[in-house]
Amino acid sequence: MDEIDAAVPREFNSISSWMYATHKTRLIRRWLAKKSRWHVHLTPTSSSWLNQVERFFALLTRRSGAACVYRSVAALRGDIDRHNADPKPFR
Repeated sequence: MDEIDAAVPREFNSISSWMYATHKTRLIRRWLAKKSRWHVHLTPTSSSWLNQVERFFALLTRRSGAACVYRSVAALRGDIDRHNADPKPFR
């Protein structure tokens, strides 16, 4: 965790914990107590970052009106850029 702390830019300060007990161990609690920069956010398994990525691509697919098959990175980036022009949080 010290390597991560040193490598991550200072403006990033959140840890998403998708394994509930991860941040409950004594060692990790002590480390977090010394590092006031970090804030733990519980992410239930059903709301993991991978689920959010899958949900994002489902959104792109639905907006395209057809099955999304990206034949190039540029085409994918185009759809992502169009989404980012008017982003909405997932609920």
